[in-house]
Amino acid sequence: MNYQLIKEIQGDLKAVVREEIVSYFRALSTRKMKLPRHNFVIFTQGRTGSNLLRNLLNSHPNIFCIKDPFVRWHIKVLFPKLHIRGRLAKYSKRATVCGLLLHDVHLNFQKIAHKEILSYFYNQDWKIIHLRRANFFNQIVSARFAFSHRQWHYRSATDCESIRSKNISINPTEMIQLLEEREARYLKEREMMAQFPHLEIVFEEDLSTAEQHQQTVDKICDYLGMPSAPIQTDMMKTPRKTEKLLQNYEELAAFLKNTRYAHFLEMNCN
Repeated sequence: MNYQLIKEIQGDLKAVVREEIVSYFRALSTRKMKLPRHNFVIFTQGRTGSNLLRNLLNSHPNIFCIKDPFVRWHIKVLFPKLHIRGRLAKYSKRATVCGLLLHDVHLNFQKIAHKEILSYFYNQDWKIIHLRRANFFNQIVSARFAFSHRQWHYRSATDCESIRSKNISINPTEMIQLLEEREARYLKEREMMAQFPHLEIVFEEDLSTAEQHQQTVDKICDYLGMPSAPIQTDMMKTPRKTEKLLQNYEELAAFLKNTRYAHFLEMNCN
């Protein structure tokens, strides 16, 4: 039995419970406080550049975007909306505009219906931003690689060097299944998002290169009805192309070339 791991989980649980309780007290004690105008929520899946976008927005002097408050695998949030209110109250003094990042998988774990929570924000006059990734194949490989090697973000040359010789393998049949599941998630997501006015941000078009970053933040600021400002990030792009992360890329490419997912491989060649 790994007692060190158990000890770490117990410590994590205590910190999470403590944070949640404090959040509830903060929400109740500030219920009459006027919160920032032009609040926004970013709804997304994992490996879409969500933390990069949050990092960019937080470099704007008048914006603070809170990380996903439901990133927890050990315990459920008792009162999600009150928890959000408490988190918002905590950071509202940092900026005139506050945002919140929400990932679909964490909402699923908390058993929070996506449409219900977005309706809540919409009825509170929050602006909604939908962040997605166009290339499901790259998104799946990125997620599998990150989980396999416990490396989600890169902020230094050392971080980049640490994965230079690492790779993964995904069985072709499993890849088809993963692509079908991802496609179904996005179709359901698209149907839901059609019910809300929102701004769509696509990773490949808006975040994949440094040259896109300022224009993307400018677009978001315009959507929020506020002046833009110069932005920056300390996050670095993954130093290797998707095909270099896979031991069996050629096998996957041959398997997918006659399927409806072949265009994802073609996107990588452009």
